[in-house]
Amino acid sequence: MAPTVSVVIVAYQSGPHLTRCLQALAAQTFQDFETILVDNASTDGAVAAAVAACPRPVTVIDAGRNLGFAAGNNRGIAVATGRWIATLNPDAFAEHTWLAQLVAASTTYPDAVMFGSTQLDAEDPSRFDGVGDVWHGFGLAWRAGYGKPRAPLPAVYETFSPCAAAALWQRDALIAVGGFEEQFFCYTEDVELGFRLRLAGWRCLQVSDAIVHHVGSASTGKRSHFAIYHGMRNLTWTVAKCLPARLAWTVPLHLGLQLVQVLLAARRGMIGAALKGLWHGLCGVPSMLRQRPKAVPGAARAVAAAMTWRISALVERGPPPP
Repeated sequence: MAPTVSVVIVAYQSGPHLTRCLQALAAQTFQDFETILVDNASTDGAVAAAVAACPRPVTVIDAGRNLGFAAGNNRGIAVATGRWIATLNPDAFAEHTWLAQLVAASTTYPDAVMFGSTQLDAEDPSRFDGVGDVWHGFGLAWRAGYGKPRAPLPAVYETFSPCAAAALWQRDALIAVGGFEEQFFCYTEDVELGFRLRLAGWRCLQVSDAIVHHVGSASTGKRSHFAIYHGMRNLTWTVAKCLPARLAWTVPLHLGLQLVQVLLAARRGMIGAALKGLWHGLCGVPSMLRQRPKAVPGAARAVAAAMTWRISALVERGPPPP
C-alpha cells in the first residue's frame, strides 16, 4: 500500500549533514512514509555514505546534473506515491515527532494544503531559523523570526507560505498548480509556490510543535553572491507571475525595496550580484507575465489578507505573537 507521506530530499554536496538528516528521519514516531533522495550530481560521496548508514530504505534518484532545488523536488514528487509530500533539506534534522505533528495538523485542518515547521538554528537552538515565510504587501519575502531568540508560539497559526526546508504539501494540490517553478532554480521558490496555491484557494498553516534543527545554506553559503543573485531575480519574477491585478499599485514599492536591497548588498561587497539579479529579474518579467495563473473567485482578497502590511514588519521580521 502507498504510504501516507513521501519525504523528498534534494542533495547537492551535502557532506555529513545528509547522514544526520536521514538518521533523524528514520527515528520518527510516525513511520508511514517513504524516503526519496534526489542526488543533484554530488561529487562528495555524501549520498552513498548517508544511504548506507540509514536504517530505513531510501529511493535514490540520480539527476545526472545539478537541477537546483525546485526541479530536484519536482523530480522526487513525480515518483512519490504518498498522498502528502514532505520536503526536507539535507541540512535539516527533524525532532522525533516532526512528521507526526504535521500529519496530525493535516487531518485537523482539511482546508489547508501546506504546513510549515518551526526551524531552530542547528548551532544555537535558542534562536529561530524561521517560523514560516512572510510575503509583505510591498513585495518582499523573508523567513519570519530568522535569527531571533526562541519564544513561545501559537500552537497552529496562519502564515503566507511554508519554508520548503521542512514542510508538508498535499500532493494533488502541488500537481494541480504545476509544482515548483523550475526556472527559479532555488531561493524564493517555496514562496512562489505558496502564492500559486493561495491563488487556487488554499491556506497555509504553521505547526509550532513540528520542529527541525536547520543549518541553512549549507551548499550555497549564507549571504553568498549566489544567494543574493537568485533572491533578487526570483523575487521580481514572483511579483510578475503571481501578484493579483488589484494589487498592481504595489509594484513601484516593490521596485523601491529592491533598490534598497541593492544598497544593502553594496555594503557587503555584493553589489554586482544584486544588480545582475535585479536586471535578469526585470528581463524575465514578460515571460512570467505570460505564465500568470488563473485565480479562483475571491482568491485575490484572501491573498491580500494573508500578506503582512505593517511597515514596521520590514524592520522587525520577528515571529508572530503568541
